[in-house]
Amino acid sequence: MTRHRLEWSAERGNRRFEIAILPFNWTFGIYYENSIQQFVVLIGPLTLSCERKIDSGKFWPSGTIFCWHFRQWEIRFDWSLHQFLVGYSRAAWHDQGIYLGPIDIQIEYHYWQAS
Repeated sequence: MTRHRLEWSAERGNRRFEIAILPFNWTFGIYYENSIQQFVVLIGPLTLSCERKIDSGKFWPSGTIFCWHFRQWEIRFDWSLHQFLVGYSRAAWHDQGIYLGPIDIQIEYHYWQAS
């Protein structure tokens, strides 16, 4: 299943600007990824982003606080200092997230794994 989205993007030099509407994204906040120098503002399903096409190789600290597996299900509590989001996002039916500041809960169903 592909992620449904409407988007517009433009490039100027080594920068890319994007406006996207993601119907299953209901998060609000900001996200910054230093490794590719990307800055994203999320306002519900509206996403505004700007990135430079430079891989700096630098990453913000992030990690997993707790991970629980049950059959093909995985529930993971993560922290990331590069994001401050509040809300719910569904990347696909098997990949969903609940965000509260720098903490997020990822709920994933690994349907391709054998029982």
